[in-house]
Amino acid sequence: MGKRGRPRHPDILTPREWEVLALLREGLSNPEIAERLGVSRDTVKTHVSDILGKLGLASREEAAVWRREEHRPWWVGVPLLGGGVAARAATAVVAVAVLAGVGVLVWGLLRSNAGNGGSGEDGAIVVPIADLFTEPQPREADEVRSLGPARTTFDPWDGESTVLYDTATGEELTLGQGTFGRFSVDGRWMAWTAGPPYDFEQKEAWVIDLDTLEPRSLGRGTFLRFVEADTAAVQSAIGTTEVVDLHSGQRTIVESAPPAEQPPQLNVESFELRHVADDATPPYTRNTYNVVERTSGDVMFGFEALSADYAGPGELVVAAPPEGDWSNIFIVDVATGRATFIASGRLHYEKGQAFPLTANEQYVVWTDDGCAGGNTRIHHRDSGRLVEVDESLWAWLTDDGLIAAGAFGPHQLIDPESLERAVVVPDIAPGADVESSGPDVGWSEDGRYFSRGFAAGHGGYCI
Repeated sequence: MGKRGRPRHPDILTPREWEVLALLREGLSNPEIAERLGVSRDTVKTHVSDILGKLGLASREEAAVWRREEHRPWWVGVPLLGGGVAARAATAVVAVAVLAGVGVLVWGLLRSNAGNGGSGEDGAIVVPIADLFTEPQPREADEVRSLGPARTTFDPWDGESTVLYDTATGEELTLGQGTFGRFSVDGRWMAWTAGPPYDFEQKEAWVIDLDTLEPRSLGRGTFLRFVEADTAAVQSAIGTTEVVDLHSGQRTIVESAPPAEQPPQLNVESFELRHVADDATPPYTRNTYNVVERTSGDVMFGFEALSADYAGPGELVVAAPPEGDWSNIFIVDVATGRATFIASGRLHYEKGQAFPLTANEQYVVWTDDGCAGGNTRIHHRDSGRLVEVDESLWAWLTDDGLIAAGAFGPHQLIDPESLERAVVVPDIAPGADVESSGPDVGWSEDGRYFSRGFAAGHGGYCI
């Protein structure tokens, strides 16, 4: 959803997720994987969900045929070893100092010291950012508000059909049993896999032309992804991977599915935020990030945080490693290294460390106790006003400034100022099989269309 945005996911799996992926390729079920690894079924469900989210996949079948070369780790081609500043920058260490009795994170900020009197044989200096601290500073909201009425013109979803919804016209098109649809970057096509849930022998890949609303079959098998303009990758009924021309229907067998079609680069910053590694030690709250110059590939600085993401122009939003049940939220100016404190957010360790956090130049939005149904908070950056919404929204800010709420695709789009709901996805109809249907919603890049359908093998982000 280029205009309305998608959640950003790290593009590398943890060691445990690689183990789960290998077992998925063997065709093991969640209970079998749990027994093999000696973990709970809920833990396996969470790992499967995270794998699908990080790799941009929609089902266990896609995960089973995914290969590393289709989704190259970020470090391929980046000079990490060897001499010079760029090489040593990648090994920047985050230290923790104590200044004036306050825990202060020291980010490894490395630059050439030519002519600046810096120290170290590698020509790098480490600059502490004294504005960023971990001691919690809880704050009461200035006001508590409720969202506007949840009205939708669409019929309740039956829990098993692929349905295409048009937010511009208010029309919906039911396409029979199948997965939720996924959209090509140019907004011309929606594709899905038709057939009963979990009945792999009856699956058939389909596509619909959104200009004419003409559906057509791509043959027996499973839709994998759009790979470029007017072509898609399909796993056939006999297990081969084929690329299909959406106009002619011509199929070409390939060794592995080509990389997924990518939307235009929305972030035009001169830097790139890279998630380097997950924390391997409980409670898994110190993840490693690098900020890299786009042109040179040099690491500008590296840091540990609970989470980090792009914010306004030239900025990052950072949730510092927690102290107790709290994580401090900051806006960091990448050019100056200055960190501005926003608020302290609360975590719920018993149900997971998920901490939905998003920001732009106007707002910072997060959910306290994200895995325990805590309320969502909206910080207005111009006035400093803090508004608490009496609902738990797994939210991120879209490119046109709306709050998109939903962990696996927005279920509602909300105006952050008025708190009126701009779009509401229909709920599941009473009596539908909620367990097999899944929460996923697919959106077109321009935000006009969305689709519901079942999602096989789904887990969640929380315990």
